[in-house]
Amino acid sequence: MLVYKKNSFTCFNNIAKLFVNLKFIIQKLTFPRRCVLCAARGQDDLDICIACAGDLPYMKNACPSCGAILPNEMAVEDTTKQCGACFGQNLPFQCVYAAFLYQNPIAQLLIDLKFNQKLLYAKVLGTLMADYLEKCYSKKNKPQLIIPVPLHKKRLRERGYNQALELARPIEKRLQIPVDKYSCVRVKQTAAQSLLPFDERQSNVRQAFAIRKPLAVKYVAIFDDILTTGSTVKELSQVLRKAGVTKIDVWCCAKTVVADP
Repeated sequence: MLVYKKNSFTCFNNIAKLFVNLKFIIQKLTFPRRCVLCAARGQDDLDICIACAGDLPYMKNACPSCGAILPNEMAVEDTTKQCGACFGQNLPFQCVYAAFLYQNPIAQLLIDLKFNQKLLYAKVLGTLMADYLEKCYSKKNKPQLIIPVPLHKKRLRERGYNQALELARPIEKRLQIPVDKYSCVRVKQTAAQSLLPFDERQSNVRQAFAIRKPLAVKYVAIFDDILTTGSTVKELSQVLRKAGVTKIDVWCCAKTVVADP
């Protein structure tokens, strides 16, 4: 009798799994993913087609210290090849990894994510970034924690979400690095960096961040959607250093094309 019950239960489980798999297959055939750029059929697990993904403005040659675009003759793999602005500087972070140039269609996807509630774009861009970061860290240790640049509570209420956090979620899942959205807070409501001239951006974010609870790790990655002058991540890095973090990498989805002054 016990054997019969056990076999019956196993049979029922197998049938249930078969129906779940069948439902998944039918859904994929009936409602296939559509590319967010051209509306053609997307990939099985991503709403962008292979052709459009291949045409995106990937960052190919950047200063390893700040992410600024380097001349073509300087190899990005050579970590000693810094841009002139970084040479000899003691930056508060170790390196910058930017997956894309801030050009269309990446620029428009980020604008729509940030201001038009297009949260699907966070999954698409975050997944593409996870692919990029896997290659970057294939031969070295990964950070122990991802810290999305926090929004001020007023702006978070207005927008309803933090775009940096949403972009980081697929990376957390793929790279198996936890995202910490609680330890660091934005205590100062600042003007939008994009509306300020370069020479005012550092003062705009000065004393904008605070650590709410001690961090249990020493190596973190700061994550932001767009990197321009680097003022925001510099300020946050300095706060994290004072809190005991000893190594910081900066990850961003896109780096602006205009060189930092």
